[in-house]
Amino acid sequence: MLYEDEHCAIFAASRQRAKAYYQCVPKRHIRDIHHLRPHASDDGLWDMKAEHLDDATELVTNNDLHADLRLVEHMARVSLHFMQEKHPENVDGYRQGFHEPPFNTKYHLHMHCLVLPLTDKKHRYSCDKHLVRVDSVLKKLQSGISIVERQKREADARILWTI
Repeated sequence: MLYEDEHCAIFAASRQRAKAYYQCVPKRHIRDIHHLRPHASDDGLWDMKAEHLDDATELVTNNDLHADLRLVEHMARVSLHFMQEKHPENVDGYRQGFHEPPFNTKYHLHMHCLVLPLTDKKHRYSCDKHLVRVDSVLKKLQSGISIVERQKREADARILWTI
């Protein structure tokens, strides 16, 4: 374990597919991105109190909406800061994202954090095709509709369009 706070931990990934490759894992079990909730239930809610990264771990339990939105934002912020601190000379950028079922092999949400460039040609295709970028997940959570519900609505719309 390379980093840990009360909400997530960062590990070095076992396969080196980029200049550096990490995984940011939430401590609370969430099966995959389809199980992220756009609205909080009563099981512990997040409220971001930090404007900048140094205070990013100061999350408190609150009766606010968007528990998983705050968690994903926190994971993205902490992991990006971690990569920037470990690799300050990097000019190729960073990539963060999640695999979407059925392309995930582990059934506990984890964010892939890559320090570019990618080094494995096979992984370049996989990373571009099957890695759902963090900003896309955040937009879906901000919309207030779960990823599963949004996909169902999009599929229903496609069916109606073809009739």
